[in-house]
Amino acid sequence: MPFFEYKCADCGAVFERLQSRDAPREGYECPQCGGTNTQRIISLFAVGKANPKSSSPSPCPSDVCSPNVCPACQD
Repeated sequence: MPFFEYKCADCGAVFERLQSRDAPREGYECPQCGGTNTQRIISLFAVGKANPKSSSPSPCPSDVCSPNVCPACQD
């Protein structure tokens, strides 16, 4: 089962839940404030940038950064 991220509209907390893909997308209790005004959000971890045509390795050791974020990529 995958982890999904949720955001509480009442307090702004972001939290994860381990659940099936067909589980409801909203209405879970926020662990921070107890509110149920929550909604599934797109996880930054789940959003990737793949380039299947590229066979050359990334110059960045982390392979997921961008300039102004990773010290290795600020050249």
